Amino acid sequence: MLDYHLHLWPHGQRDTGPTVDAIAAYCARANAAGVGEIAITEHLFRFAQADALLGGWWADEPDPVLRESMAAYWAEHARADLDAYVDCVLECKAEGLPVVLGLEVDYYPGRMDQVAALVAGYPFDVLLGSVHWLGTWRFDDLDDVVSAAGWSASPVEEVWDAYTGAVEELAATRTCDVLAHLDLVKVTGRRPAVPDEWWDRMAEAAASSGMAVEVSSAGWRKPVGQAYPDPSLLERLVRAGVPLTTASDAHGVADVADRAADIARWLAGAGVTHLQAFRARRPRAVVLGSITGGDGPGASGGPGASGGPGASGGPGGTAHASWRATRQVPVAVTTASRPRQSEPVRSGAVASEPVWSEPVRSGAVASEPVRSEPVRSGAVPSEPVPSDPVRSGAVPFEGHGGVMPPAIPAKRAPRADSSPETAGGDPGGPDDGRPSALMTPGALAARHTTLDGDALAHLQRLLGTWGVLADLSFSDMVLMAPAVDIGQGDEALVVLGQMRPTTTATTLPGDLVGSIMRAADWPVVTEALAECEIRSGVGPLPPVALPVPPPGPAETGEIPAVPSEARIEAVPVAAGGRSIAAIVRIAPLEHGRRSGRLERVYRGLYDRLAAMVAEGRFPSPGEDALGEDAPRVGDGLVLVDAEGRIVYSSPNAMSALHRMGVMSVPEGHWLGDLGVDDTAVDRALATGRPVIEEVERRPDVIVLVHCTPLLAEGEVTGAMVLMRDVTDLRRLDRLLLSKDAAIREVHHRVKNNLQTISSLLSLQARRLEAGAGREALREAERRVRSIAVVHEVLSREPGEEIPFHEIVDSLVRMAEDSVVAGHPVTIRVAGDLGAVPADVATPLAVVLAELLQNAVEHAFTMVADTVGGQVAVGLAEDGGVLHVEVVDDGCGLPKGFAIEHTTSLGLSIVRDLVTSQLGGTITMVSPAGISSVMASLEEAGLASAGPSEGSGPGTLVKIEVPIHQR
Repeated sequence: MLDYHLHLWPHGQRDTGPTVDAIAAYCARANAAGVGEIAITEHLFRFAQADALLGGWWADEPDPVLRESMAAYWAEHARADLDAYVDCVLECKAEGLPVVLGLEVDYYPGRMDQVAALVAGYPFDVLLGSVHWLGTWRFDDLDDVVSAAGWSASPVEEVWDAYTGAVEELAATRTCDVLAHLDLVKVTGRRPAVPDEWWDRMAEAAASSGMAVEVSSAGWRKPVGQAYPDPSLLERLVRAGVPLTTASDAHGVADVADRAADIARWLAGAGVTHLQAFRARRPRAVVLGSITGGDGPGASGGPGASGGPGASGGPGGTAHASWRATRQVPVAVTTASRPRQSEPVRSGAVASEPVWSEPVRSGAVASEPVRSEPVRSGAVPSEPVPSDPVRSGAVPFEGHGGVMPPAIPAKRAPRADSSPETAGGDPGGPDDGRPSALMTPGALAARHTTLDGDALAHLQRLLGTWGVLADLSFSDMVLMAPAVDIGQGDEALVVLGQMRPTTTATTLPGDLVGSIMRAADWPVVTEALAECEIRSGVGPLPPVALPVPPPGPAETGEIPAVPSEARIEAVPVAAGGRSIAAIVRIAPLEHGRRSGRLERVYRGLYDRLAAMVAEGRFPSPGEDALGEDAPRVGDGLVLVDAEGRIVYSSPNAMSALHRMGVMSVPEGHWLGDLGVDDTAVDRALATGRPVIEEVERRPDVIVLVHCTPLLAEGEVTGAMVLMRDVTDLRRLDRLLLSKDAAIREVHHRVKNNLQTISSLLSLQARRLEAGAGREALREAERRVRSIAVVHEVLSREPGEEIPFHEIVDSLVRMAEDSVVAGHPVTIRVAGDLGAVPADVATPLAVVLAELLQNAVEHAFTMVADTVGGQVAVGLAEDGGVLHVEVVDDGCGLPKGFAIEHTTSLGLSIVRDLVTSQLGGTITMVSPAGISSVMASLEEAGLASAGPSEGSGPGTLVKIEVPIHQR
């Protein structure tokens, strides 16, 4: 297996400088997952060399919002040095790590020749071609409000057509070697009703270009919940003989080789036997699952012998030392000379390179059973059910947080970071075993059970989806797991979760989460866990299940609603081949009442789902992506058979279908015959995995469809379709997007107006003679610019809080650009204030701009031009108080200086803004030795180095601003 798509930095994060240790950590992670070779393929636009060549390509965009958004995105990312990146990867190859040098190249219409000329000067092994934006619209940047709003501006068919056209153009240039995430346009889950036309075009473009296509697990981590490419598109690619690579598109160690085994099974099931690796941009076929490190099959000279083009044996050959000498740069490329904030600290560093002697597992694994009958409208190769979707380790998960006093006192050890007062119980008194009211089910499981990470992850998915079981069974449910070390010698059970139905009244008035039960009081549960089979019975409820006495007839005049005995059923929860917990269904006894058809259908569905729980097939790994607006049984239910034909539809489902324009009786028909998009049903029946998507029947009706396949012994026997009308919710979403866009536009115009004022002040200053008047105008211009910076951030991220680090970066650049003295001044920033309220951000930005400007202009006036100065900015938030420290190692403050009595306009503005508008405090001192100040800041993580050579007494400004009452 290969992982030929890896990034060193997440989007939005500054480059931290590539290191051998960081790449070695990637290799170690890949090896643990059975992947034998990786390619580091950072985005081209992350590098300053690309900025020099392509910067400003968005200038022709007519939409000012999109143009400004792309400009800000580009400026945030185009910072790294391509030469340093290449050197680092080549060094890894020279040390024998199984890594190749790559790059991900976005499509720039009309500029690919320039891109080709730039990359030709470097010894790349593989180039990935991708389409991440249409024009300047970053359609897959779902965290950006502007980009996300673009999906509402055009019909989905037009988006797919524009994307496919861009892919065709990129493939025709043949600039790259691999087409990455070929159908990325499906990232949100929106797709045409019949996407075959676009799949055909994508497959044809790939086949005619001679490029390979990437099979990537990244889609499983996106809203679409599906790998790239779609099974139908993969079928076309395999049929056309297009070579394939495999990838995770990871942006950190945690996702390296993500679901590599699932991809291997999927490809093996589709008949793929070979993958395509690359050396010096020359393809080479490797057997699926056969690469074990170094240069793979056929390599000579030992691990890493290729070392890039021109290598001639031995670790790394000669490429590492000679590539710069042979490189021909097509354009004059310069790297920004602005000093970095600090030397990065290596995270996740590996002390030594991994040993690659253990053979890699075979990628050809027997696939899951597939339905023998073809799906109506054509069978497609199904994606695998991921076998290990959650990484090992205890994963905390959320559930119901209410608690009841347990029936048995539980023994527990205090946390390592807790004091006797917080370890549990009263200070110095006995521990009564009562869990904290804020304890999650994950914490309860970690304290009272032996469940491991995979088991906890399965329970996490169950707690997110088991509401449907309570609704279908008309019963209360509790999730119990065997408890250990309770200190009483009895077998016990701990309650990890509780669910009440929305289709009937509750049987349990109290919340039992956190309770410790005697196993002897729940024999049905212990039998189910021991025998791994569903067990049921009738009996009295244990007293702990009735936390409050039911009101008697004398109080209410009614029969008590809380029964003294009930029907109890225990369903073992299977995971990893064993029973890890039990779902306990508690329902009132019914005496002779005849149930209607709806109840019979619902209870029959519950029985089928309960059997899937006992087999470990429900919930599916894809179920953990459900949101809070996911439909419930009461919203509307449709039951279909194995062919997709409707067997039953509930009254609420009929109402939803009526709103979609369906007036005929649906039973006996397919949804498609009724004019309703049945893509979700077809996909669920074909893949055996749940599918959730929105269906727009008319422009004013949007229905959320959640289709859960029903399986018996691995065979798909039908599907349960839940339907919820979300028209009003989506209308509100669109209104919010429109409101956000309007707010952004207001901030954008305010920023433009402030920049215009700043420019006018600058023009006026240049027309004045040197003196106090010119200096006053320049100071005013700088203050206006600092306020404009805040509005620029608000134009990108409207809201009540602002990520202050973005403002700090802009203010630092402003201060650095204003240095006119001969001596260099280095400004370092450490720490972060996080998200700051907007009413605090503006005055605080002005304060910081003034202090930085004051430092670079006045702190080093007594320092020789040959001696550099240092300014350190420390930022921290602690308990609702913002701490800002600005320190320099310059000439210090005048004798007798006090900021309370300063006559300086700039410092007066700083003092008044901090004390009056922000309600904070400010101190400004010149310590006896700035070395001690810098050392203390370094120790606290607020500065990266000590004072520079020839430094003076220096100046320290400390500001504290409370925000907890705002």
